[in-house]
Amino acid sequence: MKSFPLTRLFVIIFFFLETLNLKSQINDSLIVIYKNASHDTIRVRVLLNIVSKICDSNPDSAIKTLTACQSICNKNFKIKNINPSTLYNFKLLSANTQLSLAYAYMLIGKMNEAAQIYRSVIPILKQLKNFDVLSNAYVFYASYYLNIGKLDTANYYAQISLKEAQKIKHGKLIAQAENILGLISDYKGDYVSALKYYLDGLKIASTTNDNKGIANFYRNIGGIYETQNKLDEAMKYYQNALKLRLKNNDEINVAESYNTIAIIYRKMNNLNEALIFNSKALEIQKMVHDMPGLALTYNNISVVYHDMKIYDKAANFLEKGIEVQIKINDLNGLSYSYNNLAVLNQENKKYDKAIFYANKSLSIAEKIAFPSLIDQSAKTLYNLYKKINNYQKALEYFTLHIKMRDSINNVDAQKLVIEQQANFEYSQKKAIEDVKHKLELSKQDDLAKAEKNKQRIVILSVTTLLIVVLIFSVFIYNRFKFTQKQKSVIELKEKETRDQKHIIEEKHKEITDSINYAERIQRSFLATKEMLDSNLNFSASSSAVEKSIGLDYARPDISQKETRPDNYFVFFKPKDVVSGDFYWAANLVSSSEVENDKGTINASTPLGVTKKLFCLATADSTGHGVPGAIMSLLNITSLEKAIETHTQPHEILNATR
Repeated sequence: MKSFPLTRLFVIIFFFLETLNLKSQINDSLIVIYKNASHDTIRVRVLLNIVSKICDSNPDSAIKTLTACQSICNKNFKIKNINPSTLYNFKLLSANTQLSLAYAYMLIGKMNEAAQIYRSVIPILKQLKNFDVLSNAYVFYASYYLNIGKLDTANYYAQISLKEAQKIKHGKLIAQAENILGLISDYKGDYVSALKYYLDGLKIASTTNDNKGIANFYRNIGGIYETQNKLDEAMKYYQNALKLRLKNNDEINVAESYNTIAIIYRKMNNLNEALIFNSKALEIQKMVHDMPGLALTYNNISVVYHDMKIYDKAANFLEKGIEVQIKINDLNGLSYSYNNLAVLNQENKKYDKAIFYANKSLSIAEKIAFPSLIDQSAKTLYNLYKKINNYQKALEYFTLHIKMRDSINNVDAQKLVIEQQANFEYSQKKAIEDVKHKLELSKQDDLAKAEKNKQRIVILSVTTLLIVVLIFSVFIYNRFKFTQKQKSVIELKEKETRDQKHIIEEKHKEITDSINYAERIQRSFLATKEMLDSNLNFSASSSAVEKSIGLDYARPDISQKETRPDNYFVFFKPKDVVSGDFYWAANLVSSSEVENDKGTINASTPLGVTKKLFCLATADSTGHGVPGAIMSLLNITSLEKAIETHTQPHEILNATR
């Protein structure tokens, strides 16, 4: 009996719900957001957020939630004169809803419904020109065909997904497409291509710090080593995958890692450990209702009990697994399960039933074109027909078994896989020895073969250890250099910012100093307090001489020694430091000989006596700030020039103009 070496296909989609830009946890705040949402787009996004958390563990509830999402979208599609951008958003949300619904259908085994959704959503995404979600849709469609065994069709859509992701240079989507292409090649037995895809995808996932993607690539690379029967290397990759999945609380894939580790323990003949890890996986899968995972674990537990020769328990778990596989239409798993059932009946010498189940296994394997499945079914049929002495049939299936075995385990393919691993991970220059040549030499001398194999094991063990050290050293060094580079860029930016701030502060100080100095200059042109006091604040004494010459300006009659309080005040509040407003005053002396406007001598003042005149102006020049201040200085200068020849206000103002 054999265990299922490659797990269910849903684990390959490791960032789909992340590309919807959704949060990963559900809490009461989401319900509050949904109830208080002001727009349906927010409500749909909240529901999709909830689906992203519950879909794997409770696909039925996810389907109900997604149906509600679609209803909200459909309601908005019927709104007349809806804003084009809003309509686009609802179309995109509807497409994401449908993709999530297809994923949920795949989880519960409704493959036809899932396929129908994919076929309808892809044209919509093309129309919307949303290439990241389109790439995701294609890789989901590829996983659907991989799940039902149509590898060429799966490869076609996976290649399209890769091209779309490369167009928009989306690292995670490129890695996602590389992963499924690796699985397809893996299932075909093309391990060289599979490893290339896995390593390329691992490199991208590492640069984007995508722990979930890295874990899946570790798991799949471990699967390649398991197929090549390199169990120690396979175990290392499986354990690395488990560590990351435990760190991410990725329950479904933690269970899957427990299963893969259990398979390695079984192949190492540590059956008790294998059963412990299978039981851990089964506990999680029952809790989260992971049907594909349950089918796989039932099968693996059956194999362990078979190796323990507890055949009744082996048959019981195998039948449970087949029941689930039929329900979810898992053809890949069914081929393994029917073959294992055939082996169990062979153990009980029920050869007719054994041949029946082995033929069912081979029929499915040939239908989905999996070389490893065809190989195991052919080998089982060979053993069965040999048991009943039908040597013609036995030879027929033995030939098929050898053909498949050579296809899977040919020496050249193993050599290329090792070379690719070395070239990719540490650029090792030493060429790998010709394995085929070693095998030919070993046939001539059994002792030499044993010695060479021993040396080869030692070299490979040391090399593998060095590889692991080098991989982590290079990874740590790259992270260090990347951090140093980021630090240098940040420090450079900070220096540039400080320099620019210093320049700005210097310029600001220069401008401020200039404006403050301009303000002092402007104030020197304004009327002084002394001049205003001497002309606007009058003392109580008025001499008879002043009255006789007409210089009594109707001052109030106050005692000679009494000083009156201020008769004026200045309210001057410029908008800026310098102002377009100004107040100006000047004293001038007018001769009594000044002619009036009729050309006669003004006799109001006695001849030979001068008359003191006082000019006061408050004005608002055009503009404010620096331009207004310049205008105020120009106006003051013009006023001072005007009073040299004019004494009447209208004449002064006209001359100033």
